[in-house]
Amino acid sequence: MKRFMLLALMKALVLTIGTGFLYVLYGLIFENHFEINLKIEIILFLVIFFVSLIEYAWKNRKK
Repeated sequence: MKRFMLLALMKALVLTIGTGFLYVLYGLIFENHFEINLKIEIILFLVIFFVSLIEYAWKNRKK
């Protein structure tokens, strides 16, 4: 289970940081700064984390 948590955490971190980077890149290209709300980022991180954790546990439930 510890391995599943680490995989889910890494996936959530990469996706959350990636979306934040895309927001910043969008703001730089189109000169329209998109404000990133911290609450939305935390909710996005938690949703991705728990969905990934359930996904990994479901795929490997027989092992």
